[in-house]
Amino acid sequence: VLAYWFMALAGRARGSRREPRITPTRPRWRVALAAGLWLVTARPFARDLLGEHYHAVAQAALEEGRPLVAVPAGLRAWALGLEDRRQRFVLGQAYWQLGRTTEAAVHFAADTEANPYLASGWHNLGLCRNALGDRPGALVAFRRALACDPHDDAARALAARLEAPASVDRGRRR
Repeated sequence: VLAYWFMALAGRARGSRREPRITPTRPRWRVALAAGLWLVTARPFARDLLGEHYHAVAQAALEEGRPLVAVPAGLRAWALGLEDRRQRFVLGQAYWQLGRTTEAAVHFAADTEANPYLASGWHNLGLCRNALGDRPGALVAFRRALACDPHDDAARALAARLEAPASVDRGRRR
């Protein structure tokens, strides 16, 4: 939403009454980035919006399946002072899509510290911990996701799958 606001602002500033065109050769994140750069150079008082702008660019790039664009934009937003849970979630998703599970787990852990009552953060942290081989940590995260949202069937299935080998091992030891 914020990316469209920047695009509309850039379109009006150039004298255009229509929205900027988004085509396959000019994707939404690229239009948003150009609008934000124009905003910073033309309006110095709007520099405090730059963190929000880079977050919008990262989110748009992530939605379009471009995590290589989302990570630098997200890190830039974080460096400019946007250290909220949304930014951590976007960075975690981008790192997860790139296969960089350790970095994704760090950002999802910070996301769950910022908002411990959000099931999606615990679910994603459980996925990362499971991929890293930390079965007990993943099980704790999935249980916390279930505590936040009892109707989360995916977390319930993953927790049951992680608990199953432990119950089989206990049965063999007797």
